[in-house]
Amino acid sequence: MPLILFLCLLAACAVGYWRWSKHQTHQKILASTLSDQERSIILERVPVYQRIPLDLRAQLEGKINLFLDQVEFIGCDGLEVTEEMELSIAAQACLLVANKTIWYKNL
Repeated sequence: MPLILFLCLLAACAVGYWRWSKHQTHQKILASTLSDQERSIILERVPVYQRIPLDLRAQLEGKINLFLDQVEFIGCDGLEVTEEMELSIAAQACLLVANKTIWYKNL
């Protein structure tokens, strides 16, 4: 009986650590910014980005990085997905949740 309790406690600790680690990674990515190169691509491809206030832009950039971390882009029929395509898709998707605490459930 004590062995079963110990194993259950060990499993609960492992799951708790995994969730905490995932949350920390999530928060680190949300706090990150885009490179100058990435920012210039988005400015060129998503013109509305220029009109976003600077404080909101920082949040948006973190969400763009999170989106890019969570989504794998796959081209169909031989289409090669470029960095420009990925960034513009991510920026447009994140504009929808830029000033919100919600996030996409299934990406």
